Amino acid sequence: METFTAVKGWHGFAAQEMAMSVLHPSFVELSMTLALLLALLGSLVAMGVIVKRLEQNG
Repeated sequence: METFTAVKGWHGFAAQEMAMSVLHPSFVELSMTLALLLALLGSLVAMGVIVKRLEQNG
C-alpha cells in the first residue's frame, strides 16, 4: 500500500486502514452487512404484506 505514503499523520493512517478494510472485509463485517440487508428486505416484505391486507379489508 504505497499510495498513502504522501499523507502523513493520523488521517493518513485512518485512510490506509479504511482502504484495507474495504479491500479485505472481514467475515464479521460481511456477516453484519448481510444481516442488515436481510433485515431491510424483511421489513420491506412486511410492509408490503400489511399494505396488501389493508387494501383488501378497506
